Amino acid sequence: MTRDYLKKAIKKNFFDLLDRDEITACVEKNEIFKEYGSFLPALLRQQNPKLDEEEYLGTVHQLFYEIIQRTAIRIIHPSPDPLSMEQTADTTLLIISVYNEYDAICYPSLMYKFLQLVLKEKTLLV
Repeated sequence: MTRDYLKKAIKKNFFDLLDRDEITACVEKNEIFKEYGSFLPALLRQQNPKLDEEEYLGTVHQLFYEIIQRTAIRIIHPSPDPLSMEQTADTTLLIISVYNEYDAICYPSLMYKFLQLVLKEKTLLV
């Protein structure tokens, strides 16, 4: 699975993604991103060019993996609370948008599995 293929699948299935400026604003408010330290949110707020460099992939992938795992658990075991469901959907959109915008945020295999889950569970309106 290549990143180019996944980006085409994202564009086909998710019509309104966040751009880099919107990502910056959303990261500030997102509780899941905040819980995993300030390193990754700081890079996203700064729109740091390192997020596009392959050599930085290993460092950032682990943090992004943990955020995806936590979100996936919320998708698989949804809370009946409407606010929690909304936060899960917002985080899902943010994760997909970040992957779409930044080349070296995580490995394609991780995003492939996450996209499968999101589409299967109909987490976002597509």
